[in-house]
Amino acid sequence: FQQPGILAGIAFDIETFDASCPTSTDGAASISNLVGCRPPYTIRWSVDVSGSKVDRLGPGLYTVTVESELCSLTREFSIEAGPETDCRLLFFKAFSPNGDGKNDGWEIENISRPEFSDNHVQIFNRWGQSVWEGKGYNNADVLWKGETKNGNKLSDGTYFYVATVDEVVYKGFIELTR
Repeated sequence: FQQPGILAGIAFDIETFDASCPTSTDGAASISNLVGCRPPYTIRWSVDVSGSKVDRLGPGLYTVTVESELCSLTREFSIEAGPETDCRLLFFKAFSPNGDGKNDGWEIENISRPEFSDNHVQIFNRWGQSVWEGKGYNNADVLWKGETKNGNKLSDGTYFYVATVDEVVYKGFIELTR
């Protein structure tokens, strides 16, 4: 028995946007043409995000589940990778070094690739004073964790970076939130 106004099952399209290179996380996906059962819908992505869109996806396989009170559908999709030659640096604008295991260090996407290994990263406070620096930044053992050069925790706020990578200078800001 099908009630009027209720379509059997859920149907939707997934629009994907590929990552620019094999080590980038600039891929994305979104749900469109969602129909079936009776709203409201709950949308959950395999990367622990909800809502109709997800970003910061690297190349790989993912799933999305759409549920309503009476129906549920999970679909798999993939994010492909662009060519190695399209890899570029991405300086994230925020991180939260609070010890929860997520975003505890400031990451620079693709910095560990061989073509970017000749680098020097400096972090400054709002008064222009150097608070941390590292050569050979690699998001692993050379990584800013929201601390001074001496290992003292820095307070929440806006900090500024100057990264010299193979003689190219990048500048910007970072929000530190514990």
